[in-house]
Amino acid sequence: MVKGKLPLVIGVVLGIIAASIAYISVKKERERIKKGWEMGQILVARTEIKAGTKLSSDMLGVGVMPLRYIRDGMLKPTNRGYIIGQPVTTDIHANDPIFDYDIEVVNVTEGLSKMIQKGGRAVSLSIGGAAAVANWVRPNDHVDIIGVFKDPNTRQQMAMTLLEDVIVIATGEYTGENFKSATKDKTGQVDYNNITLYVLPQEAEILILAQTLGTLYLSLRNPEDLSSLTQKGRVTLDTIFTGDRTMKLKALRRKVLQTRPEIIKGGTGR
Repeated sequence: MVKGKLPLVIGVVLGIIAASIAYISVKKERERIKKGWEMGQILVARTEIKAGTKLSSDMLGVGVMPLRYIRDGMLKPTNRGYIIGQPVTTDIHANDPIFDYDIEVVNVTEGLSKMIQKGGRAVSLSIGGAAAVANWVRPNDHVDIIGVFKDPNTRQQMAMTLLEDVIVIATGEYTGENFKSATKDKTGQVDYNNITLYVLPQEAEILILAQTLGTLYLSLRNPEDLSSLTQKGRVTLDTIFTGDRTMKLKALRRKVLQTRPEIIKGGTGR
C-alpha cells in the first residue's frame, strides 16, 4: 500500500516545492518592480518665485515623489533652515522641486560645517521652552549653561554653572543668517526644543556628559558682558534654606544691576 502511494506523495511534495518556488519568484519580481517606487520628500515652491527673491518660510512646501525620480541636487525638508533668507538664482514655478543650484549659496547641503572655525565644535542639546529663557534665546546670543544634578556624595539636588559666555549657533533649524527672514511674519513665540552651541571639543564633552546626568538650562546674558564668575560654587538645598548666600547676593545685585531692564513690548524678533 505504501509503495503504491509513494509516487502520489512524491508528486504532492514536488508540487508544493514548485508552488513555493513560483511564489518566491513572483514575490521577488513584485519587489523588483516595486523597488524605487517608494515615496520620498523634497522641497518644492508653493508659489511662483522670481530670480533674486529671498526665500521665506511661506514660499516653501513639501512634495512627495518616487525615490527613483529624486535626483541629485534636489533639496530635502531638512535643508529648509539653511536656505531661508537666501536669494534664488533662477525663476522657480509653483510646485517645482528646488535644487541646490537654484540658491545663491555655496553647497547649501553642507549645513553648519562651513560656519565652524578650525578648532571649534558645534554641539546640539535638548533644551527649549522655559529652560531656554522661554525661547527668548536666539541664534548669535551669548548664554551661560547651568546644570542641575544629584550630588554623588550627599545624593542631594545641586545646581552649578558649567560654562559661561557661550555663543548660540542655531535654535532648532534656524541659524543667525536665516532667523530674521524666517520669523519676520510671526507674531507669537518661535518654538524649538534643541539648540546648537559653539564650543571647544573639551567643552562639548562636558556638555554631552552633563546632559545625560541631569537637566541643563540656559541663562541669557548681554553679548558685551565679558565678565566671569569670580568663584564657581554650587547651589544646594542648604544654600536655599539657610539664606546666607542669598542675602549677600542681594547686596551684590543692587550694586551690579543698578538700572531696571527695558520692558520688552510684544513681538519676538530682536
